Amino acid sequence: ALKKRHGCTMKIITSGASYLDIDAYACCIAYAELLNLQGIPARAVSSAKPNSSVSPTVLSWSAAFQRYTPQANDAFVLVDVSDYHHFDPLVVLDQVVEVIDHHPGYEQYWAERLGCAADIRPIGAAATLVFQRWQAAGLLSRMSEQSAALLATAILDNTLNFTGQMTTELDVRAYDLLAQRANLAANWPERYFLECQAAIEADL
Repeated sequence: ALKKRHGCTMKIITSGASYLDIDAYACCIAYAELLNLQGIPARAVSSAKPNSSVSPTVLSWSAAFQRYTPQANDAFVLVDVSDYHHFDPLVVLDQVVEVIDHHPGYEQYWAERLGCAADIRPIGAAATLVFQRWQAAGLLSRMSEQSAALLATAILDNTLNFTGQMTTELDVRAYDLLAQRANLAANWPERYFLECQAAIEADL
């Protein structure tokens, strides 16, 4: 019913309320790009500010969220969050049509509401799930270098450079393909983590 009711309305891709980490930041921008390529009007929108995982170099890529005031009949897509207590305040719960997340706890709630439009899986990064959507659509070759770099960096960060317990082979494979697409330097992981460390230490 939700899908039918929202038809071709604007899809607002957003995440949590308190801050945007690199995973949420990348997923919003890259998924909005994919939907627009597929002819589905979408906007990456957030009232939250990026945290220190969105490093100065990442910010310099100028992947800006769009200024957009949600309309009454917009549909909401949530990325990297599924706990409805922590959604961006602009989200209307009854108008959520899709959830893409890797945090456990709300799988049953969303499965009952959205069925297969709720993709909540134990995996290193939500960015890997967004990458899989690009792959399934056969549009990887049209992904912007900017989105590829963002998704790759989100996977790096969320898997703690592939050392985290939640890391899967899917994350490793996604990173390899995205890093190639983005033309990321071989030393990008080291540079990125040093930037994040410097930002955290500057704000102890």
